[in-house]
Amino acid sequence: MQDSKLIQLLRCFSQEKRVALRQFLSWDLANASEQVRLLLDFVMRFTPNFKDTQLNKEKAFAHCFPKANYRELRIKQLMSELVKKIEQFIVISTALHQTDDSQQFTNQLSIFDFYKRYGMTREANYQLKVLEKLQAEAAIKDGRYYQHQFLLEIRKTQQLTQKAQRKGDWNLQAVINNLDLYYIVNQLELACFAYAYQEIVQVEYAFPLLKSVINYVEISDYAKVPVIQLYLEALTLLKGEGDKESITNFGNLLDENINSFNPLDARSLFTYILNFCIKKARTGEIDYYQDAFDLYQRGLENGIVLVQGKLIQTDFTYIVTIGLRLGAFDFIRWFIQQYKGKIHGTNAKDVYNDSYAQLLFQEKAYHEAIDFLNSIQQYHDVYYDMSARRLLIKIYYEQQEFDLCTSKLNAFKRFLYYNKTISKEYQRSNLNFVLLLQKVLNLAPGQEKKRLKIAKKAKEQDRLSERKWILEKLEALE
Repeated sequence: MQDSKLIQLLRCFSQEKRVALRQFLSWDLANASEQVRLLLDFVMRFTPNFKDTQLNKEKAFAHCFPKANYRELRIKQLMSELVKKIEQFIVISTALHQTDDSQQFTNQLSIFDFYKRYGMTREANYQLKVLEKLQAEAAIKDGRYYQHQFLLEIRKTQQLTQKAQRKGDWNLQAVINNLDLYYIVNQLELACFAYAYQEIVQVEYAFPLLKSVINYVEISDYAKVPVIQLYLEALTLLKGEGDKESITNFGNLLDENINSFNPLDARSLFTYILNFCIKKARTGEIDYYQDAFDLYQRGLENGIVLVQGKLIQTDFTYIVTIGLRLGAFDFIRWFIQQYKGKIHGTNAKDVYNDSYAQLLFQEKAYHEAIDFLNSIQQYHDVYYDMSARRLLIKIYYEQQEFDLCTSKLNAFKRFLYYNKTISKEYQRSNLNFVLLLQKVLNLAPGQEKKRLKIAKKAKEQDRLSERKWILEKLEALE
């Protein structure tokens, strides 16, 4: 029962939401049976974690049907009924409490449709004015905004045709124009998402009309619409056709129109330009690391990189990694301390520990780094554990403590072989690091051919952790 959909739903609710759910089920509107309310009362005893062993189907059945013999099917049916009531509560509470432009428009449109259905023409016309005002005052002008504008124009046309006018404008041009805008914006938005996604899954998507849409937009006034401009620029970058001027233009345009997007869409656009820079840098154009770092700094200033006030772990790590690569130690020290409490996820402590240790290493504060790493009692994520082990090995190498370095390498090798939670890909990447560094440590002075052979292998190895560092150490032995 603890793994059921019912309990998973209730775990998502705050205490305030759970109280509101109880009240909802007591309303006549909810039409909830006495047994459904009793089941909710029973499971609510186990808030907030719902992990007590007493939370089981047998106990729940006895609470809801005290005089009946246990029937598995009946309690399952009752749990399903309660889930449906909770889903109804989610819909109603969302409509009541969501106050953004989109939800308000949807609510007011429903009122218009009600008036129109029952022939209340005067009230319906007034409702059209309410809808027009909402659209005029809407801050966010994304794809949904143009969908709403299209729906509004359709309703206006319906009102005009209802008057049985044989002459005059039926508002059809506005309907057509807004249908075009709605389609174009959503086509470009979806194309951007597909191009970004196919980089991950290595699948190509077909867009038979996309080229025609872009060609038409470029010769029309639609090219002046900010949301369309941004998605066109993003598409150029995602196709790999952009340059530094494209980054500047896109960044400036996004800054100017950031309030025209909801936070998630704005972040998606930010991610597209950021990934373009990182991809360029990883393929050899390393000056793009500076562009990525500048973007991250802008994203922190305007909040676009945050998700509900939190920083995703990968973004935190990227900022630290790129900043350290560029030598921005003062900024990274400030950033780690400023944002360590805003790291999203269960491994926030691991992310902070790894980031701070990497900073100390880059600053060559080796003794402080060793003390800090040794003070960490436990890692929740094995990949941060591996990062710490590699870092300690690198520190001992840099300090020319080669016996300690060798000892840590052997211990790391055993860890990699016996830890079954590590993926094959990461295991191979880290084992290659161990094996190559052991070869570096075994190099004798004057063994130039052997050094070059190891360097060649380090460059060609398909999976290798700390590749850049190993190549730097080999070059130093030249």
